[in-house]
Amino acid sequence: RYYRAYFTADFVWHSALAYELGKFSLPPRNPYMAPRPMNYYWTYFLLPATVAETAPAGILRDVQACLKANAMLSGVLMIGALFLLVRTAAGRAAPAGVAVILVVLAASAEGTYEIWTLLSSGRPLSALLDTNIDAITAWRFGGLRIDNVPRSLWYTPQHTTSIALGLTGLLVAALAGARARIAAIAGAGLALGLATTLNPLLGVVCAA
Repeated sequence: RYYRAYFTADFVWHSALAYELGKFSLPPRNPYMAPRPMNYYWTYFLLPATVAETAPAGILRDVQACLKANAMLSGVLMIGALFLLVRTAAGRAAPAGVAVILVVLAASAEGTYEIWTLLSSGRPLSALLDTNIDAITAWRFGGLRIDNVPRSLWYTPQHTTSIALGLTGLLVAALAGARARIAAIAGAGLALGLATTLNPLLGVVCAA
């Protein structure tokens, strides 16, 4: 509950969207401007919305519980796909595993900047505990926030799932290229197509 409180805006939006999709009416309506159709890519939210609406009585009838479970599984899928792709390039599991762990745990340029700021001003690193690292780009520089791997895992699971599917398509290309079997090529195409429905930008980038 405390974790979700930090990302209230995103999670409330996801919950409202999933509730709307649970009505099974097309096109889905904007839950905040009901007469208008939904103009956001909503494919990712179909699964948790459907489970919450059709599951037997119990915890799965809760949209927010379904959203949390789906986000966790999407994160595992993305990390797994990333590891397999990196292992293809590295050739060995151990270096690939270390690289993926570093991407997940040490991907914050904002955090590096804040550490340097504290050290250069003689302040203790314990001040990081009271710092909103995720907001430094906006607060200190007035810039736009760009999703990295940790941020995607935290509160944009639709992007995480899209990149997981995109990486799956890239994995087929990296392993076999044009020599891949027709079934593998079709599977890669399907993965890239689904990635595009989940996030058009990420899907197109992976396809390109």
